[in-house]
Amino acid sequence: MSNILDWLIDLEAIDVSVEQVSDVKRLDLSSCELEKLHEDFGLLTQLYSLNLSDNQLSDLPTSMSIFENLGFIDLRSNAFERIPEVLYNINLKSINLSYNKIKRMENLPFTIRVLNLSNNEISNVGSEIGGLLELRTFNASFNHINTVDAGIMHLSNLEILNLEGNYLKEIPYCAQNPNLRQLNLSENMISTLPDLSDSELERLDISTNQFESIYLSGMEDLEELILDDNPLEELHIEEDFAPYLNLFSAEGCDLEIFPNLGAKKHITSLSLSGNKICEIPESIGEYTVLETFDIDDNEIPLLPESFEKLSSLQKLYVKGNPLVKGEEAKILALDLEYSDLVDLQNVEITEAEEKDIKAMNKLLEQLFSLEKDFEYDEEKQTIAFKMLMHNSDATIVVAKFHGLVVGLSTMQQVISTASGGISGVIEDVVVQKTYRKLGIGSRMIDYLSDIAKEKSYKRLQLVADKNNAKALHFYMKKGWKTTNLQVMHYTF
Repeated sequence: MSNILDWLIDLEAIDVSVEQVSDVKRLDLSSCELEKLHEDFGLLTQLYSLNLSDNQLSDLPTSMSIFENLGFIDLRSNAFERIPEVLYNINLKSINLSYNKIKRMENLPFTIRVLNLSNNEISNVGSEIGGLLELRTFNASFNHINTVDAGIMHLSNLEILNLEGNYLKEIPYCAQNPNLRQLNLSENMISTLPDLSDSELERLDISTNQFESIYLSGMEDLEELILDDNPLEELHIEEDFAPYLNLFSAEGCDLEIFPNLGAKKHITSLSLSGNKICEIPESIGEYTVLETFDIDDNEIPLLPESFEKLSSLQKLYVKGNPLVKGEEAKILALDLEYSDLVDLQNVEITEAEEKDIKAMNKLLEQLFSLEKDFEYDEEKQTIAFKMLMHNSDATIVVAKFHGLVVGLSTMQQVISTASGGISGVIEDVVVQKTYRKLGIGSRMIDYLSDIAKEKSYKRLQLVADKNNAKALHFYMKKGWKTTNLQVMHYTF
């Protein structure tokens, strides 16, 4: 076999300029189809980081035991059926052994801080876990774990524990560990929640378990709670529960009553889709920083009057509810970034037809109410629209939502001495109020810009009311720039 340097060069793992093994401190041998390592691999004594992921390795050479500097090793997606013995003798800080066929936790160095054993075949976390006193992050998700030894309580430095996708029937003892901040127990078989009121958890995910009833109190540091996909019928929440909670999710449960979260001043995301909730309480108006609200697929016919107080709300999901007539318009009137009531795939930007003129007049009436220089006159506007439609140098585009005209914009061709060629003037950009903030205006401008490019226009210009701050801000975000010109007009 060639020497270690030639072997590494052949694998394109190091540059040909490397002359000594001691120069190699970081090594990436991932996806090299390796079944074993070079017989002189132990000579790489200065290695600090080693990536052997996505190979066919089933063991590691004992010569690696002299690696005094190796702190990080990535062994994911190989053929290991057991944790290599040599690892026990290396002062490793991080080990990734995910996506192997490991059945037991063993041979782990006491110095380990980050351990990833996810997607293996481990059936229990035994007493050996108690010796890993430096462990900060432990991921054993998607194994066959049904028990966790009480020794895990000794891991006073543990901050993140992920046991998702196992067969646990109880929450591990470590839930009360003083430094534990994130606990993921989703996709298990747990049905009882112990008293966690004194825990210092910041994030708890117990979704997809077997909880039918949950009692919540205390947990002063909790910021995120996920209860999704449990057969949850009863949810008891005390007033002192999680005063700084900012994310609460109970999707796909059997809740009939809106959770009594009180006036949670810090909640930014609230998800309750797929339940049996019939009423949103008036107290929802007190969620002053709520940004995302998902209440899809419930049994809600009416929205509370306080809904309009949700001044921070940006995204609202309400489809799948038996909303009575008029409620949808109430929602679309909110200044939202997105609502699933309006599927933008169903918004079509197209050139106007004469049958659209009546709806276009209504939009122009809205626009002229904002622009003091103009007065709406249906007869005059109808004449103008027909003239534009029969002018080959003009274009009218409309936005249609399920056939309903909800947006309008026009463009006319002029000869510009400044640009030395043909330019376009865009006017009458307006979107029906209940459909604003959905990108429709932007799409109409882009549509007209594409036409201008096809016709080789030199530039585009538009006219907007100087007092319409929202419109001016919109145009500037699109890349338009203000000029020093003052637009004037003379009426005969």
